[in-house]
Amino acid sequence: MGISSMRGRGVLITFVVMVLMLTTAAGPATDIGTQENPVRLSVDAGGDVQALADALFDATGLYFDVEDPQHGALAVDWLCDPGYSSVRVMASPEYVFADCRTSARLQLTRLGSDRYFTGFYVPIDSDFDTLDDLVGVTGLEWYHPADDSISGYMVPKGMLATAGVAYSGDIDLGNHTDVVKKMYDSVGIGGPVFGTAFVDARDFVAGMEGYEDVSDQVRLLAQSPAIPTNPVVFGPDFTANVRRQIERALVKIADPDGPDYAAWQAAIAEDAGLDKLKKKEFRFLRSALEAAGIGIGDL
Repeated sequence: MGISSMRGRGVLITFVVMVLMLTTAAGPATDIGTQENPVRLSVDAGGDVQALADALFDATGLYFDVEDPQHGALAVDWLCDPGYSSVRVMASPEYVFADCRTSARLQLTRLGSDRYFTGFYVPIDSDFDTLDDLVGVTGLEWYHPADDSISGYMVPKGMLATAGVAYSGDIDLGNHTDVVKKMYDSVGIGGPVFGTAFVDARDFVAGMEGYEDVSDQVRLLAQSPAIPTNPVVFGPDFTANVRRQIERALVKIADPDGPDYAAWQAAIAEDAGLDKLKKKEFRFLRSALEAAGIGIGDL
């Protein structure tokens, strides 16, 4: 072998070694979950998250620090903060706008479902039969819950923008049931009005005095595509093995028949389960938020 060939091989070996060193240095930490480098854990609008952290420690032997980064942009910054190993049961819009290399394979279920829907409501005697009928209507009034409602405000705002619906009245009624009640009270009055709330809102209003016949007086005009429930999101600094270990433990803890379900309920602050995440539905949510002009700074 000639000297030039030996030098060429030596340069190649040196290059390979440098690449391996850089790759190793940039990879996930190997001490994730130790006392020195505990996993940071948070739950959006959670309750006793420490109970969940304790159950996870018992199941995995990993250490967890409970933190509360609030929500919106602060939660995304917290999850993506380099040098930390963070996992969060996250609001769906937060996950949509997370701009780091996250991993999510699980999401919450509520009442056995991992999705929910926006309902577009009108009085029973309304002239509107489809969402397209709202296009070009003069003096159109939109009644909705507060602007932090995903199904009541954010998603329908994006759908209305996509459909080309313009409204002169943008009225915040605060909550979903008041939207349905407003449609009920508008029967016989006339005028171009519609409201948005989660698609089962009429069922809740039907239990209120004076609104027992709401299903006969308020009509569902349209329904949104599926909106995904909260995902369980891991930040970028996790090995696949550690992430899977935590995910398996979460599935067992969230089992209603399991011994640790009380800890899960305490942390999530409601009856909820876990299911495999469906990424397709998050693509719809992103498109609706972007059409509405809603960004991470608005959450």
